Amino acid sequence: MKQLDMSCVSRWVAGNNQLQHPASVGITCPECSMKGAFTTKRRSYDEHRDTLSCSAVCPSCSTQVHLWIVDAVGTSKHIEKEDPKMFMMPGAKDAVDLSDLPDNVPPKVAQYCASTMDVYSSGNLTATTVLAQSALESIFDDFLPVGNSRTTLPKLIQDSIGGMDLDAPLNEIANSFRPEGTLDSLFSSSQHTSKESADAMMALLDKLINYLYVMPGEFAKLQEEFTELNRTTNLARKGLDDGRRDAA
Repeated sequence: MKQLDMSCVSRWVAGNNQLQHPASVGITCPECSMKGAFTTKRRSYDEHRDTLSCSAVCPSCSTQVHLWIVDAVGTSKHIEKEDPKMFMMPGAKDAVDLSDLPDNVPPKVAQYCASTMDVYSSGNLTATTVLAQSALESIFDDFLPVGNSRTTLPKLIQDSIGGMDLDAPLNEIANSFRPEGTLDSLFSSSQHTSKESADAMMALLDKLINYLYVMPGEFAKLQEEFTELNRTTNLARKGLDDGRRDAA
């Protein structure tokens, strides 16, 4: 299940319970990855859980998705005011998650990635390749030393490595464990650990596991995928060339 932004609802209709129901939603299909306007059906409201639900079918491949809007009118007895939240199942996985980028991401990088995701969602795979390369160039170009001019993408990546402080997160952690550091203080006072402190420690473990073990493995899997894609693509090209020669 994936949470959606409420702005994806492009049209609302009135229901028989005086609530507005989503009639059309602009979402990406979890099956074919095409983005389009999904028309909803079988709309209903569960007043006990303050939840609107409906279904929709992808206009491109006919895959069915189910949608829920919780806290539709904010009737929770425990919280004075709730903002509605929308969820979809099965959830489409964004090719690039641009929902919460940090402030240090250069605007041109964010724009290239957003444009690439837009054309990918539209099904234009050729334009996706072109824009993906431009996005890669914009990412590594930001780390080039001053006065360094690039020629090719491999040289750009290689020359930009020196401008990246990839060890900074680990150095920060090491410094925090020094006497009177923030982490040293928290771990030294274990008998007075608050729920918030324990949550922060669990988040640290999660980030470190991802940083040190998960991400390198994911890059290795991508390289394996690229190798296999190149192999099958080359075989397909060879088959086409052989077929053309036989026809000639």
